[in-house]
Amino acid sequence: MQSEVDLSAGLCENCHGGASHGAIIKEWDEYSSPSFDMQATLSHSEPTDIAEPSVPDSGKSCVSCKSTDGAVPNLAAPEIYDLNEAALPEPAAVTEWRITCTACHNPHTTALRVEDGVQLCANCHNGRETEADGAPTEYFYPSWEMYSSSDFATGVHPVELTCTDCHMAQKPAGAGTNRPASPGHTFNFDPVLLSDPETENGCSACHEENLASLVGERQENISDELKALRQLEENAGKALETANGTEAYPELGKAYNKALFHIAYVENDGSLGIHNMEQASSHLETAGTLLENVTEGARAAAAAEELAEEPASEAVPGFQAAISFAGVIGALYLRKMKTRPGK
Repeated sequence: MQSEVDLSAGLCENCHGGASHGAIIKEWDEYSSPSFDMQATLSHSEPTDIAEPSVPDSGKSCVSCKSTDGAVPNLAAPEIYDLNEAALPEPAAVTEWRITCTACHNPHTTALRVEDGVQLCANCHNGRETEADGAPTEYFYPSWEMYSSSDFATGVHPVELTCTDCHMAQKPAGAGTNRPASPGHTFNFDPVLLSDPETENGCSACHEENLASLVGERQENISDELKALRQLEENAGKALETANGTEAYPELGKAYNKALFHIAYVENDGSLGIHNMEQASSHLETAGTLLENVTEGARAAAAAEELAEEPASEAVPGFQAAISFAGVIGALYLRKMKTRPGK
């Protein structure tokens, strides 16, 4: 009779709960802290079936990244966009809904299940190649797509940085464990710790103590852009409703959904641009242009519809379609004139 497999962190703690790893396991287990806020904090120690109760009813694909039961067979096929669905358990069979030690480490060797640490993280933290197609926006996690084309990964940054360089910052020797420079297992991004000269992180060599302020400034810029886009989104949504029923409405609706996709892309990356400032700004600029075009095009289409409904138009075949088309083109022409140099 085969014994039941235990994938919990508690099993590891039975042997590794002393001075060597005990502090690391305790640090990872944020969920057990009385002060843990499930609404404000994301943690690998958070049980998915409690934090996201809809996931157990969502099918096999979700268990690949939302449980250790799914992570282990999923990482056996480590290609980033391959969920290895044939090997995944059904949600009802999952026993460990947290991402525990054994999700990333082979319990017999302690080595990572995927030698390339970036690939290990990217196996779950990616957007599944989702693109803006005009359909309703879905939630996704494009951290890999952002990072892989960033300065950190392409050699532009003086030092190539991987996920763990920033998300597993080394602590100063003696801080929390008896081991020097213990890596963090909350996976939180801590620019203050990263630039601490008393650690082995190395960021202080170039950034000294200004890394936190630099990160804060860049994140604030993206946050401000997102707030401005929310107002444009509201305006575009109201304008779109006025054009409901017009010939222009379907295409305007697709453009609106594409704008929401680009906004969600930046929001769901989770770094507020730090993974890739250039790409984040590009997505938000595209979203802004789309929303402004939707607002102007919808208003023009609605105005054209009103003109077409006047009695004089009834005697002119095709008048409604011609006016609608001319209105939309006119609005876009005025927008182009406004953005010309000197205007």
